[in-house]
Amino acid sequence: MNRKTSQHLHQYVLCALWFILIVCIHIGCSDEEVVIPIPSENNFDQSFPIVYNAVLPNQKLPYPHHNPENNQFQYDSLVQELFIINNFGLYQCGETKETCYFHDGLDFVLPNSTPIFALKSGTVRANIGGNQYYRTLVVEDEDQPGYAWSYTHVNDFGVKLGEEVTQGQFLARVKFSGLEHIHLNRTRLRDGGSWDKFEDLVNIYPDDYFTFIDDTPPIIKKPFYFFKNHTDSLLMNEEGMDTIHGQVDLVVSMRDGGAYASDYIANSGYWGDRLAIKSVGYRILKDSVEVANKPSFDFTKLEFRFHNEKWRETMTVFKHADLLDIDAGSNNMFHSHYILTHARDNLTGAIHPDDSSLSWNTLEMNNDGSKRFPNGRYTIEVTAYDSNNNKTVETDDVYILNK
Repeated sequence: MNRKTSQHLHQYVLCALWFILIVCIHIGCSDEEVVIPIPSENNFDQSFPIVYNAVLPNQKLPYPHHNPENNQFQYDSLVQELFIINNFGLYQCGETKETCYFHDGLDFVLPNSTPIFALKSGTVRANIGGNQYYRTLVVEDEDQPGYAWSYTHVNDFGVKLGEEVTQGQFLARVKFSGLEHIHLNRTRLRDGGSWDKFEDLVNIYPDDYFTFIDDTPPIIKKPFYFFKNHTDSLLMNEEGMDTIHGQVDLVVSMRDGGAYASDYIANSGYWGDRLAIKSVGYRILKDSVEVANKPSFDFTKLEFRFHNEKWRETMTVFKHADLLDIDAGSNNMFHSHYILTHARDNLTGAIHPDDSSLSWNTLEMNNDGSKRFPNGRYTIEVTAYDSNNNKTVETDDVYILNK
């Protein structure tokens, strides 16, 4: 075989291998298979050093789709047109409890191919995920090692592993099959963990880093619900009026509309107006006199991590939707059903659903031996806040009839 023939054969083999790879990626790979991306050259022209033309609010970060070259008018338009369909702590659930989980970031609704830019300067630590629509780029902070921003549903990468990037540098483009969006996480690395393992990334509350135009307060739905502690048994009398005794779970349905959310998205099958509240607490009053004042959930103090038992965490906070709402529906539910009595110390410690102390005990006694909750009519006052600290207060009555 002469050299020319050998070269042709070598080229033929390389072409054949390349063709097989392309077929595998575009046809033969299932959604569960991992597709290792090859970072492209930066296909977004930028000038360095990067300077933002618009002035951002004090101590706030740019949005992931904020092009540093945008002028003030363009940036103000981004703020006005912001659309987030899922936020941190949102209860998402299918038909069974095992499909439930906490949404652990912010979903910015953006068209595919939208360029995404680094929120902060740092180092690219990981490019992980399943198929081409579920890639996640993790960029560790330069000024806060151990913490990072992760960008999910991106592809067409302009950066490589280990590369140092500056704030505003082009990272990748949005790529998702479904309602097109980018999922953004504020995350920290678990002690002894690895950046390229989802289970080692601890996701924390991200909202305070961004600007939201929102004067719409949360929605608290009535009536409130009362369940026998750690059961799905509603407590009510024969007339259908709430009458409780013993250890009780208080369940209240809430959501946050948010001016940066949306109503039904035409031709998509999705509802945007379904965001989670930030924090909630409640008071118990008798004859307008406060008997108890209880803080409940504060999602700014919660942390979520990927694992196979994520659904069990949700059961400490929420009642499953099929018990209370026919309008809740699968993932497009409108209200989350918070078990307000399940919070302890604002969720800073481990919570177990079978912990009997996580309830309202109507048999509780005062230090002098008197009944703290004697029989009669009580008012429950619930106060909820959203990420912009808009506040809603709602009340409902209940009767205690201790036996």
